[in-house]
Amino acid sequence: MNGLFLILCSYQDVAFGMERDPLFDGSGLDAFVAEWKVEDPYNELRDSIWTVSEGVLHGEGGIYGWLRTKERYGDFLLHAEYQLLAPNSNTGISIRCDPYTPYGRMNPSKTGYEVQLIHGDENLSTHGPFSLYRYVAPTYYSPNPIGEWHNLKIRCEGPVIEVTHNGDKVLEFDQSDHPTLREVPQQGYIGLQTHGGGAVEFRNVWVQRLSEKLPPRPNDSLQGLSINFDRLDCFQKEWKFNPATLETADSKGWEDPDLDDSDWERVQPGEEVDGPGWYRTRFDPGTIPYRADAFLYFSHAGQKARVFLNGRELGIHDASRDGFDQRFGFRADRYLEDGTNTLAVFVEPDSDGKSLLGVSALFIERDR
Repeated sequence: MNGLFLILCSYQDVAFGMERDPLFDGSGLDAFVAEWKVEDPYNELRDSIWTVSEGVLHGEGGIYGWLRTKERYGDFLLHAEYQLLAPNSNTGISIRCDPYTPYGRMNPSKTGYEVQLIHGDENLSTHGPFSLYRYVAPTYYSPNPIGEWHNLKIRCEGPVIEVTHNGDKVLEFDQSDHPTLREVPQQGYIGLQTHGGGAVEFRNVWVQRLSEKLPPRPNDSLQGLSINFDRLDCFQKEWKFNPATLETADSKGWEDPDLDDSDWERVQPGEEVDGPGWYRTRFDPGTIPYRADAFLYFSHAGQKARVFLNGRELGIHDASRDGFDQRFGFRADRYLEDGTNTLAVFVEPDSDGKSLLGVSALFIERDR
């Protein structure tokens, strides 16, 4: 009977593809995308802050940045060894999050979760070590001394998240029991963070999928963002669309708020059209609180989308980099105006020659 049990367990592991996938084994960073590696809209040049030496991944402190996996994960077991090199070292591991693009600037802890990794004491808080940052405090204190290697495991299976530090289970959380966090998508990217303060290091980082497929996305792919933001569905129910070639995309002032688009074709959000083209709509967000952070989000788009608000470019979404069927957003408060605003998006087609643009919404941060 014991032999049969072992055989069945081994078969189950193979059936569900539970091999360990190395994310960082000391040799390179091929599994990751380095965020902040380009000049962002705030003119802050973010060179790569991650270096590899003698099998160790070093994250320089003092600059905010992420290494984000190229693949999305649903149910998984993540293992990492880390050490904090200074009392003020500030790092974390993001789970089930969106990409953190220089245009969007939406923290991973607001699109998914971040397991906070800082030095701390026995005060268990939602901003302390091993918390799901800003949401859930750990339930057990595990010493986290500076300058020593620590072993961390994060297990996500369905709505349940478990965090184990040096063999101590420090957090177990079932988001299905929470009135708002239950809306957080149960799939997304994994990332390693460096923040202000001292440097951090990682080694022996691997992930093991616990199921064959990603869980389905919710019908409303913008679900979960309302945890930290007020959602304004202030856009028209259809887009105005006009075909354009890649060569003429920049030559006719398609993004100009004063452009007459009254004779443009009407298309539904998510409706496929042939070839590249411009999408436009107008909206009135009402009164935006003073100095409030505002993000313009889209459920999905075609191969590549360049987004303009009131004639000014917010940024680019590249599905080949950020993920197909991936929601995406842009920091928008600097260009929002009182009254009528004009949103224009140029979408390049996919390999089948089709373009599409999904649902959009405006999100205003509540707690600033």
